[in-house]
Amino acid sequence: MNAQTTNEITINRNGVTFTFSFDCNGGPCEYGKFVTGDYWIATNTPIGKVNLNGITPSGEINGAMLNPDLLRNSSGELISLDNQKQGILNMYDHYSSDLNLMTQLPANIEGNSSVFKISTRTSNCGTRAIEDGCVDTAVVLTILKEVPENRGANLFRPPFHGKEKPFYTTDKVKLNRLPKLSQVSNGTNGIIGGVNGYEHWLVPQIDLYHGGMGEFHRATIPHASQTPYAADQAKDFLDDLGNLFGKESDEEKRAAVYSLLQKGIDNYAIYKMGVSFQSGAGQHLGKKPPITLLGALYDDTTIFEDIRSIASNKEAIEKRFFQEDAQVKMGKSGMAIWGDELGVENIHWYFARMYPNIDTQGSAADPYGYIDGPAGGIHPDDTQTRDRNYMGVAGGPIIGYAFLQHLMPWFKHAAGDEEVLLWSDRIYKGYGIDGFDGGLWTLPDPVAPRDLNESGNCKPFKLYSTGISECTKYMQTWGPVESNLEEFIGHGKDPNTHGRMPELHGTKINFNRLPSLTRNLWNDLRPCSDPNNASYPCEGLGELPEAVLSTDEINIEKETELSLSFTKDTFKITTIKNYSEITVDLYSILGKELTTKKDTGNSTTLKLSKKKFNTNSLYVYRVSLDGEVYSGKFLLRK
Repeated sequence: MNAQTTNEITINRNGVTFTFSFDCNGGPCEYGKFVTGDYWIATNTPIGKVNLNGITPSGEINGAMLNPDLLRNSSGELISLDNQKQGILNMYDHYSSDLNLMTQLPANIEGNSSVFKISTRTSNCGTRAIEDGCVDTAVVLTILKEVPENRGANLFRPPFHGKEKPFYTTDKVKLNRLPKLSQVSNGTNGIIGGVNGYEHWLVPQIDLYHGGMGEFHRATIPHASQTPYAADQAKDFLDDLGNLFGKESDEEKRAAVYSLLQKGIDNYAIYKMGVSFQSGAGQHLGKKPPITLLGALYDDTTIFEDIRSIASNKEAIEKRFFQEDAQVKMGKSGMAIWGDELGVENIHWYFARMYPNIDTQGSAADPYGYIDGPAGGIHPDDTQTRDRNYMGVAGGPIIGYAFLQHLMPWFKHAAGDEEVLLWSDRIYKGYGIDGFDGGLWTLPDPVAPRDLNESGNCKPFKLYSTGISECTKYMQTWGPVESNLEEFIGHGKDPNTHGRMPELHGTKINFNRLPSLTRNLWNDLRPCSDPNNASYPCEGLGELPEAVLSTDEINIEKETELSLSFTKDTFKITTIKNYSEITVDLYSILGKELTTKKDTGNSTTLKLSKKKFNTNSLYVYRVSLDGEVYSGKFLLRK
């Protein structure tokens, strides 16, 4: 392909004109475009640098950053989130002009670098928390040391965060793994998203500030092209991905797929940099599905295995790298439950929040792991509000994420997260659970509710400040055990009928951000995407990965070499490593514990009583290997 040289690149985006002026050793630089339309320039000089002379829109207010990252110490480790700074929006207290490339021009930039550039708006930012200013739109210019293969025509733009600039090629994108469902389209819609695909996902978002800067991460959303709230972004991404599940040809889907994969490439780089996206209400959602899609469609075993391992990575979950992974976990009664784990250090806040009107945390998990969160908004007295329940905000995109996994087995295989699937089936429609048609899970629950004789002035959270809670029964008849806050005070009754809020078991949740494909086609497509249903498989269901084993054997995780095998009489686990403590719990789909066993070594077998286990019935397993937990569903066949 012929060389192209220039001293200036102009990009028009969302009504804003961006220009980059530069030279290579005093002359023009070679330039070109990646497959998604982003520009690159090559240094093509002995010193491998580009002189970046000017960028518009001008002014410090329209910030730019080079290889955006969080601040790190001399060892390369992240400094505390409370001490982090940003260099794009100069109207905030945590702004540092030293990080803003607009204050450094002209600048000598090394090859293999990314220039992230924004235009700023100072009104219509969507929420009072960021009313001082926000990103309007943004672009990336990639500076390379040499001209890329095929001049970048079959390459994705490398991630703009951080210093690592790996290339991803379109040659490895497997479009045949997408479903071709007639229910989604009739095959005559033409090019999905237009000639350039979903251009709104090609507008880059700097995504580093989910901790330590309050609501600032919302200001980084490119407001001119994407909805300015992460829960809405999550729904929109899943809606766009669902539109690719129809009968259109690969060519009609190609540009749109590339747009979504570019988002996945950028998010995956942030994860590899060790930067957490956090969890919470709806402000941090939607960061994991693009990465899962990258793992599903990109034909690279190393990347696939790395992405698949995230959902079971204990450190990633504890640090809340992704809300989709951290917010849903297997409960102690065998049912997946929802909520953010806030730790025993917040235990008094949990019991205080359980009975508002003092709630400020509507996504807190049950610290004892039996029932759905949140702690707030669940008082059984109907005269008090239950509005502080963010499950309705966060749950819709999580359910949509699970539903698309069922329709696209490669997507499910890359996600590696049975907990999300089990929770979504249960909370939305009670799928696969006889006698339960969806809703909250609050039984069984052995934890004592608030003592009705407790003082009306009782505020357990005051124990953190004054030490005077004005409680008379707290930590005596309800709440945590005072000598060990990790233990709870029980009610001593039947946990299948009593607990903190038994009257809410099965209460329906209004999911206000449910993706349209889930809302419209769940009843039609969920049964025929279920291998245990007679209507399986749906015509046009996505290709089944060869690595997915039959229903009588499950390979849980390559790193541990844990496998499960089961017959109508036995349930056996086998590992390569030896473990000092193996615990296996088997539950009914309703959460009732049926059998448990503790062992050591690398193998254990449970006998399945015919009185408790029926063939052609669905059950839940929970395996703990020295504290590492693996869980999911299994079907006993005849």
